[in-house]
This record gives sequence, C-alpha cells and structure tokens, in this order.
Amino acid sequence: MSYTKVPRTTLWLLEGGVALIGGDDRPMRRVEMPSLYIGKSVITNAQYEAFDPGRARTEASAGDDEPALGVSLPQAQAYCAWYAALSGKPFRLPSDDEWEWACRGGSSARWPWGDDAARAAEFAWTAENSEGRAHPVESLRANALGLHDMMGLAWEWTASATHPPFLRGGSFRTSIREVDCATRLEPSGGAPPDAAGFRIVRDL
Repeated sequence: MSYTKVPRTTLWLLEGGVALIGGDDRPMRRVEMPSLYIGKSVITNAQYEAFDPGRARTEASAGDDEPALGVSLPQAQAYCAWYAALSGKPFRLPSDDEWEWACRGGSSARWPWGDDAARAAEFAWTAENSEGRAHPVESLRANALGLHDMMGLAWEWTASATHPPFLRGGSFRTSIREVDCATRLEPSGGAPPDAAGFRIVRDL
C-alpha cells in the first residue's frame, strides 16, 4: 500500500534556529534546533485507524477528524514506525525540546499567543470552551509557526533520549490556567490518560 493512499496528516516545515525552552520550575534557555517537518496538528481517528483498523474510538472524540485519544506511548511509537516503513521516511515522535519549540513559536510568553488567558478560545479547545468533548483538528487559529492545537484538545506524547517521556499541551478537559508552553505531565504506570494523543515529526 502506498502512503499516499491512506489518510495522513499535513506536514509543516519548521526552519532551524534558536529556540527558547523552559519555564515553570526550569530556567529559560536558548537551544539551537535543526530544521524538521512536524504535523500541523495531532493524528486523527481516521489517520490512526489506517494503522489500527480495529481500534475503538473514545466517546468524547468519535469523529473522523477528531484526535485519536487514549493512545499509549508504545502505540504512538508503533504508528510512527508503521508510517515510516510505509512512506520510506524517518517519522517519529517529537522530542520534548522540539515540541516546546514548535509550541512557543519563538515567544517566551506563557502561551503561544501571549500572556492573556482571555484569548485562549481563539487557539485552544480547553475546559472553558470545549463543552466536555474533543473537536476537529485545525478548527481554531494556528500559532505563529502555522501549527494548530499545540494547547488544549489532546495531551501530546514526546520522547527524548535524555529523560522520561512527557505529555505536553493539555487537553479539552484542562483549564487554560493549569497548562502553558512549559507544562510537562509525567505519566504514571498503567493505562494512558484518556485524552492522550500525538503528532509526528520527520527529520530533513
């Protein structure tokens, strides 16, 4: 099967440069980042089910264009490996630094759009505006780098060589005042959070 025949995410080129990383309990630091491609949003139900047709959708995110939720880290990594084999290109999960670079879009503010929580509804599906359910990806405004849903909608897996995996960005159940560009959720053992999803990246 050709990867062009399956539902797939839109990839966005991030030009390499200096990223601002940190906040919360971590000092801000400047990190040199290479160019890469990243999904404009998280993987949807339709996209994930090309890999796992038997997967059951969650009640809160049942539409084709809504995010695949309740995905574990091994499942997200298995999707990346499958898509890499199908496309012949090196897809993987973003590292923690890559995710934060993509989220911030060059800003050191609390959220990608700045420090005003009142603007969250323009960019993020959170507890304040989601009505307790997920919504189609890319249905709100993008950040400064052209990426959607970096805050809210789905917690997103990251995978880094130097520390344990984290979930980033919050979900449609998270209050915007409880999450920002620097927030990390370190998952405990057992089942993944029911609002966990992922986006993919590809090295140039």
